[in-house]
Amino acid sequence: MWLPVMFPMFRQTLAVACATLLVCHAVPAFAKVAEVNQLSLAEAAENLPVKLLGVITYCDQREGRAFIQDETGGVFFHPPPPVQGQPEIKAGELVEIVGVTWRGRYSPSIAGDPADESILSLASGVKPVRLKIVGEGVLPVPQQASVDRIKTGEFHNQFVTVRGTIQQVRIQEDPGWSGIRVELGTRHGSIIALVKRKPGESGFPTDWGGNEAEVTAVVAGTGDEFDRFVDPWLAVESTKQIIPDFEASQLALSQPVQSFRNLLQYAPTSKVAGRERVRVNGIVTMVKPGYGYFLGNTEGGIWVEVPLSPILQPGDSLDMAAYPARRDWQVYLVDPLIRILKHNEILPPRPAAVEQAAAGNEEAALVEIHGQLVDQLVTPYYMLFFLEASGLSYSARLDLPEGTREPPALEVGSWVSLTGICETGKQPKPGENPKMAFSLLLRSSSDVTVLRHAPWLNARKLRWLLAAVGFGLLLAFAWIALLRKQVGRQTRAIAREMSERTTIEERQRIARELHDTLEQELAGVNMHLDAAADWVVDMPPRIVNAITRAREMLQHSRAEARRSILDLRSLTLEKLGLAGSLREMVTAFESTTPHLSLEVSGKVRRLEPQVEFHLLRISQEVTNNAIKHANADHISIVLEFLQETVRLTITDDGVGFDPPTANPSRFGLRGIRERAGKISANFSLVSKPGQGVCITITIPNP
Repeated sequence: MWLPVMFPMFRQTLAVACATLLVCHAVPAFAKVAEVNQLSLAEAAENLPVKLLGVITYCDQREGRAFIQDETGGVFFHPPPPVQGQPEIKAGELVEIVGVTWRGRYSPSIAGDPADESILSLASGVKPVRLKIVGEGVLPVPQQASVDRIKTGEFHNQFVTVRGTIQQVRIQEDPGWSGIRVELGTRHGSIIALVKRKPGESGFPTDWGGNEAEVTAVVAGTGDEFDRFVDPWLAVESTKQIIPDFEASQLALSQPVQSFRNLLQYAPTSKVAGRERVRVNGIVTMVKPGYGYFLGNTEGGIWVEVPLSPILQPGDSLDMAAYPARRDWQVYLVDPLIRILKHNEILPPRPAAVEQAAAGNEEAALVEIHGQLVDQLVTPYYMLFFLEASGLSYSARLDLPEGTREPPALEVGSWVSLTGICETGKQPKPGENPKMAFSLLLRSSSDVTVLRHAPWLNARKLRWLLAAVGFGLLLAFAWIALLRKQVGRQTRAIAREMSERTTIEERQRIARELHDTLEQELAGVNMHLDAAADWVVDMPPRIVNAITRAREMLQHSRAEARRSILDLRSLTLEKLGLAGSLREMVTAFESTTPHLSLEVSGKVRRLEPQVEFHLLRISQEVTNNAIKHANADHISIVLEFLQETVRLTITDDGVGFDPPTANPSRFGLRGIRERAGKISANFSLVSKPGQGVCITITIPNP
């Protein structure tokens, strides 16, 4: 029963073994670390076979990180994960590893064969090597290395020893890794050493901090996206590989105390500057995490450069031994050995003149300086003050830690007292008056004291006031020019309106005069001629013909006079629109037709000029016909402004007629229809003999 199950597994194992034999036969396995390190990253990515015999210099199976070293060098490899019940691989064991080359981030490394299906991948997706413990080995002799050379990648993956000062020791608990973080400072820079710590293991040396020590470890690190060596650190197998040198620390802290100002000055008994530590005393005046701190006393101050996280606080009184260093003309200390004497000590600031600070005599000292505020810059992270005194300009910076309230801004022109660390930046030349002589680093907002508030009217406010007055005058002149232009435009508009109104009134007056005089007199003459025509029936034909021609000429003259009157009144369309013109027409006809009415409904609006003109002419024509031919007593005109149409309805109670049998040219119906057609209006006529006439003009979508 077990044969069908076991046979596929046996066949798969046999295939893998055969493939491995074929590969090994085709390409000889690398047997020395130097052969692997000499590969390029592209060559290492080809998974070339490797079989090495060497000593483990560091191994962390939980993290999947280990180093092996033989007589030719050291290299990184991926170890197999820990197995419950079996001891973990540790440094000093002689092992044999089998795998393939692997492309690292900075240098070649070794991993398990990706084609070997019998090996499970690690959490990172990389397969571990096959490892066999041969026996106990001997750790190689470590190489002496300095931090500056380590950062170049020269000792990458190599077993080295580094001497420096332990600045801080603390437990680091990260997911998947637990260890001791040691911050090591040296004359040539700082570096982190990470010491393995088993889960649940408690306690670590508390007396390491502030002492010299020798650390034996493997140089680890990674590469960036350009395969450059970055973030080097020391992989330490156990605390036994960190050996504090308490005697050297005690010796350095037992020598005579030096003055800050005499550190690099010549003295017959002094040692070569910078080659040995010097002892100084002082109080921490300001801490800049990640950079260092300022140390001060009654003589002045000095900068102590510690790139890692210092454990000190302002007010700590220190007994210190450090290497003096120099940058340009400034003196500072590096790689300090410290002994904290007291906490919460108060160092009063040194009263200093602006000239002394500008000359560099107060470099790194805690000083108190007076000055007048000339400008300031406020941001969410810091405040900058620009001040002036004795003809010299200087600045002060106040950092605002996250979560702190922003202090109120000062008033420009105020005289203030500032307490802070003096920084000159560069040594001024004799007689030089730099634009910004020096700067102050303020510790908190309490370091700023207002001595005298700025006068209400200062130069800045005066500039703003003059600018405001000038802007106001500019606005006034612009307003006057705009007002004059507006008055001129209104004057011309009023003159034009008065001219038009005068013209309209004059035309209406002439129309009334013609209607009241000429039209009435012509009507009287017409009545006499009508009477004469009745009397001269028996007269000779010549007289009858003369009277008939006179009557025709008179009727023509009356028609022309009436048309002239209507033309004179048509200008009201331009001013009053259709509704106003109809009211003018109704007023003109009141003398002959007392019962003529006009009704306007809806929201009155202007129409196109030709539409209003033809509607007015249709109204005049229909009204004349009702008076002249229908003998109407009542005439009603209704103008409706609807939402989508305009409707004009004219109704009279005259004699009426039968539209189908009526002559189209009679009563001017043809002209009315033509005018309605010109404005695309719907024409409707309803009439019966004896029942009057109703004419409707509807304009769609006017």
